[in-house]
Amino acid sequence: MKSQEDPQEITTGLVATQDLPENHVFLIADPGLEEIVKNELQACLQKNGCNNPDIVTRPLGFDGQLWVKTPKGCPLHATAVKLRSIHHALIPIHYFDLPNENALAHIENEVGKLSLPLLNTVNSFRVTTQRTGKHNFKSNDVERRAGAALWRKYGTSVDLKNHDVDIHVNIFEHICLVGIPLHKKPLSNRFRRQFQPRIALKASIAHALLAFGKVDPTATSTVLDPFCGSGTILFEAAHYSSKLSLYGSDIDPHVVEGAQINAEGLNLTNNIQFIQGDARELNTVFPQQRFDHIVTNPPYGLRFGQHLNFERFYIRILQQFWYRLTPDATVVLITLKWKKLSAALRLTGLYKILEKQRVDMGDVKPHIVSLRRIQKETE
Repeated sequence: MKSQEDPQEITTGLVATQDLPENHVFLIADPGLEEIVKNELQACLQKNGCNNPDIVTRPLGFDGQLWVKTPKGCPLHATAVKLRSIHHALIPIHYFDLPNENALAHIENEVGKLSLPLLNTVNSFRVTTQRTGKHNFKSNDVERRAGAALWRKYGTSVDLKNHDVDIHVNIFEHICLVGIPLHKKPLSNRFRRQFQPRIALKASIAHALLAFGKVDPTATSTVLDPFCGSGTILFEAAHYSSKLSLYGSDIDPHVVEGAQINAEGLNLTNNIQFIQGDARELNTVFPQQRFDHIVTNPPYGLRFGQHLNFERFYIRILQQFWYRLTPDATVVLITLKWKKLSAALRLTGLYKILEKQRVDMGDVKPHIVSLRRIQKETE
């Protein structure tokens, strides 16, 4: 059954893209996931007969961004809004360097010179700013000054909540990029949840975990998330492939109940089995089941507190995972305690490290670690 995600309508009917010689899109993702985004985009475009797109990772020198150009006729915009690994897809309008002094005045002046005829066709707009780096101004200062410049030029009303179009004026260190999003809200905010824990994984990170875990969407396999929380990884896996048998568990019965409620709201109750149980006792929770993939977001110390002995914790769960995995299975997890996890891997000797990638998730910068189970001769 298809997941009931929040739909994303392409809003670029407002933009005169026919005036551009090629399709252009600027993609924004979590820094560290650039190759995941590139691979996903290439695969999606190839399905539509669009080969060899021009993809520049980290354009202008900044992480988490990709600049994409394709010939006319390639469905780049329609493809971009369906990507699972990004937050935003923008049509780039203009970019410029910021001076060391009077940067806000320079932004206001540059934005005020832009030709944006779409603002003559809508009732309201707003300006949104994402900012990376150290500056002597705040993001809302940019929004206010850029918005004022556009209001003076076009006279279109500013509405911060119910706007018709959102103009992005983003700051990356010393560079300002102006663009118009292809969608109404961040693409990673796609699952409607009735149960929302205080700390929840972004859907874009969940997609990246599945990609790092070499989960084959064309193969029939079993996937377990033993720290399932509100269910994001499993919901993303359900969209990733209909051939996956999905299982989730969590030590907190209230959390398991919430994940089940979320699954019901997404029409995924037939796709996922949830059970209450401690991942440190996985043999007891799933005494018979074997899994081809474990994809999970274990506690960093944020949920379980700072007093957890992480090396002992990782040793325990790695051992428990090993017994419940098929011989050539993979494990993918996120950790803020890489040294502790590395020590646990060395002491247990049960896994080979396939890949390790640091990801900037805003407040935290964990590692995504992909492992393959090592088969023992005594098995």
